[in-house]
Amino acid sequence: MKYVFVAVNGLALVALGLGAFLLSRVSADPMVPSATVRVPATQPIPPQEQARLDELATELDRFALFMESAPGADATGLLATAQEPPDVLVPRPDLLADVDRDQADEQPPAPLPRRQLSVVLDGPRPTAVVDGRVVQEGDRLPGEAEVLRIDTDSVVIAERGGRRQRLVAR
Repeated sequence: MKYVFVAVNGLALVALGLGAFLLSRVSADPMVPSATVRVPATQPIPPQEQARLDELATELDRFALFMESAPGADATGLLATAQEPPDVLVPRPDLLADVDRDQADEQPPAPLPRRQLSVVLDGPRPTAVVDGRVVQEGDRLPGEAEVLRIDTDSVVIAERGGRRQRLVAR
């Protein structure tokens, strides 16, 4: 009985070895089709744009390190979204800077357009995300507005008519 067991185990090992041998031959056979992955051709990124992307990546890394080191920091308000802000918002005194007070005596100023500051990235050329658009100093925004200054936590915008609006990152 023990010889039958040894014989059956021997046959099983031979069958297993033969199966492994045949499988290796099939996978090496050039007649067997193999799967190919086609990668679409892409255009290389121009060096100037690649340099700007590298700068932004460095600034994001610095920002991530800052957020990790700041106790109790909450970055949920810094999430950039593509939401359209409402057309107008009544101005808040704590968000305004350099508003022309001479006109306040004559008539109440028209409400400033609502602007949403999502992210400020500090660096050699400060960058911010206002109303879902990436902007730098001197860039134009809808409504004949211009980005005057980008600070570490705020952006100053000149609205139509010369009125200024200061957006603060929360």
